[in-house]
Amino acid sequence: MTKALLFLAIVGVSLLAMACLDEANDEPSPTPTRAPVKATATPRPVLPTPTPVRQSNCHPAYPDVCIAPPPPDLNCFEIPFLRFKVLRPDPHRFDRDRNGIGCES
Repeated sequence: MTKALLFLAIVGVSLLAMACLDEANDEPSPTPTRAPVKATATPRPVLPTPTPVRQSNCHPAYPDVCIAPPPPDLNCFEIPFLRFKVLRPDPHRFDRDRNGIGCES
């Protein structure tokens, strides 16, 4: 029995010494990590770009939206569009500062 106690004492002291050495190094024990998984991209089908269809009775000064020519003379609060491209002439005067963008505010 004395040999068994001596063995346990030696193992205990060894484990305690190893723990103290780990703390003395001030290095965190390495955390197991998984190898990164390579992501594979699934190819997406190429869809055709939709071509804007111009409705009839749209004024060419507003190529990105469909706004009818005057009369009546429209104001920005009367249309559902903001910040759209405006070309000259601007019959509705949506582009007051003439920077090419209508109904900015």
